[in-house]
Amino acid sequence: MAFDASTVEIVDLDYDFRPHVNASGRTPEPTEALIVEFQEATKNNAVLLGRGNEVNYGDPKSVLKFMRSLGKEERLEITDAQLKALANLTQGRPSYEQLKEFNEAHHRLCLAYQASILSDIFNPKGLNLDMNN
Repeated sequence: MAFDASTVEIVDLDYDFRPHVNASGRTPEPTEALIVEFQEATKNNAVLLGRGNEVNYGDPKSVLKFMRSLGKEERLEITDAQLKALANLTQGRPSYEQLKEFNEAHHRLCLAYQASILSDIFNPKGLNLDMNN
């Protein structure tokens, strides 16, 4: 199947955290450089924690074992680093402070927002990856 740009829906990256946090707006379209920076910042939490030799990211069992070994402070450190990386990707709209406040006010909604914006950026709606042709 040929690529047809007219069938790919690139949605605006709008957000609204109200009533939990007084923050709403539109995230600017990220550049490729910002996307690469985000990927680099989030790909290896073990290194962030100084425990890079404890996990093989190519082995799901190793990753699971590592994740189970994390203490409360390490989990909070990873969450904070992820929010900073996301704020960089969103070019401050929403800001790190807004993301942190939203996460503290309603953690699961903040996770849902993160999943939503990353899905919109990395897998635009309407993208059909039919690899059989």
